[in-house]
Amino acid sequence: MDIASEGKTGVRHNIKVLRLVFVGFGLSGAAALIYEVVWTRCLSTIMGSSTYAVSTMLAAFMTGLSIGGWLGAVLAPRLKRLGLAFALCEMGIGVAGLVTIPVIMALTPLYMKTFYSFHLSFSSFSVVQFVIIFLIMGVPTTLMGMTFPFVVKLFSAEGQDVGRQAGLLYGINTFGAIIGSTVAGFLLIPRIGVNGTAVVAASLNIFTALVILILSRDVKKIIAVVTVLLVLVPFSSLTATPFFPFFSYYNACLFGDYEMAYDVYKRISDQANSKVIYHNEGVDGDVALIEYSLHQPDTMLALTNNGKREFGDDKGFALLAYLPFFSHGGGGAEKVLNIGLGSGNTLAHLSRFPVQHIDSVELSEGILDVNRRFLKPDLFDDPRINHVRADGRNYLLMSPGKYDLIVASPSWAVESASAGLLTDEFFSLASQRLADDGVMAVWVDFFLMTHDDLEIVARTFSRNFKHAVAWYVEGDFIILVGSPTPFKLAPQALVQNIGTSFPYLQDKFSVAMAEEQINALLPGEINTDDRPIIEFRNAQHIINWRSEDEEKM
Repeated sequence: MDIASEGKTGVRHNIKVLRLVFVGFGLSGAAALIYEVVWTRCLSTIMGSSTYAVSTMLAAFMTGLSIGGWLGAVLAPRLKRLGLAFALCEMGIGVAGLVTIPVIMALTPLYMKTFYSFHLSFSSFSVVQFVIIFLIMGVPTTLMGMTFPFVVKLFSAEGQDVGRQAGLLYGINTFGAIIGSTVAGFLLIPRIGVNGTAVVAASLNIFTALVILILSRDVKKIIAVVTVLLVLVPFSSLTATPFFPFFSYYNACLFGDYEMAYDVYKRISDQANSKVIYHNEGVDGDVALIEYSLHQPDTMLALTNNGKREFGDDKGFALLAYLPFFSHGGGGAEKVLNIGLGSGNTLAHLSRFPVQHIDSVELSEGILDVNRRFLKPDLFDDPRINHVRADGRNYLLMSPGKYDLIVASPSWAVESASAGLLTDEFFSLASQRLADDGVMAVWVDFFLMTHDDLEIVARTFSRNFKHAVAWYVEGDFIILVGSPTPFKLAPQALVQNIGTSFPYLQDKFSVAMAEEQINALLPGEINTDDRPIIEFRNAQHIINWRSEDEEKM
């Protein structure tokens, strides 16, 4: 072959590599956003999905990209084989992507230790969480950031217009990111879970790297990469256990300190002491039902929804049904709306009343399915109950009819989906959907609040219901009951009726704020969609807990 032929062959080879790098950069963008969705999903079940938590995760992700971009800009002018450098970055991202989910699971003791060590200072705790998240995401996101200056330099070195090529590269990478985030959330996670989705993302990176390495004809590097993959693939298969963390910041208060939490964790980690009955990694949440034992042969059930425990004391669930029903007079309620199914207990109590129709609205497909199959199958055989999978607030907005009773259960109101049921706009909407003598009841996690917070919620509630009472329920909960017309039973008579009908509820609830007290609240802050005070305060209180010197009701 003469020199001219060799030159033409080299040019064709370079063009082939450039085209592959261009396509690979698009695949890299898809993989990057798949990772972000997967990591955020996994970490949210541990650290929560409040605005604070999600912002911290996003900040850690972007920090890695920023550091990588800076490193790439420094290294790019010094590297002679930029295509190979891009391939090695892609390989590194893929390898790191394969191990991140097992690493997130393995760090449970670290989450516990740092929580109980720093939770009393929200600012210190937030910094520590950022560091932990960056330790998980740092290597792959830094490598992601390095790829952009590498490919821009590679294309500019071939005499291409830098501005045009940078725009095209940015466009293909962003287009890949759009596809990746959409496919991850709507297709991959619901079908193959977070572990499988992470493997798909890693495969995109590794495939791109391998093809470029093969074209580079660097035999030593190909052998090294294949060796690493032969080790990692079995490792990723062995560690690809279903993802449902035992510990989350939502349930940290149940244990009190690190020693107790770690002891329970070790017991439940033993598969002989736990059994997964149900697991659903759906579009709208990760739902798991686990049977476990701390002391054989006794067993308990834990229902979690995105890391939040849905089981609780049945007395509270019963009173969420009984208080509005008896406030309505103990009869005459024909049409009922229940927002939030949870473990099904409140709906089960509502179904015992002589009502004609109940609309039960629940957003999570997994919560509906686990109740249908395991927890409350009888509720799905009751012809009076219409189960609707929808957002409760949007359903109420579109509902043409009016209800005699509306019951809302925004438990763990630390994020917009649940805290949105404690705003002035929602209460206004609910009041418009009540019958003239209808009654509204809403659950409030008082253990997350100060008295000032409760006054804000009560003030907001009373703006929309002329008659309102706040009931304290054993376990540190509040149930707000409101109506546009006077209640048919006074609080004292209501306590007597419920106590007589259900003796196990005697002395389990009392008036926290009477109607006169709520009406006498001074003008002040209210909780709105635009300024969701309670959402952000609850998100802090779930970390540093309400101060012990707060006087209980």
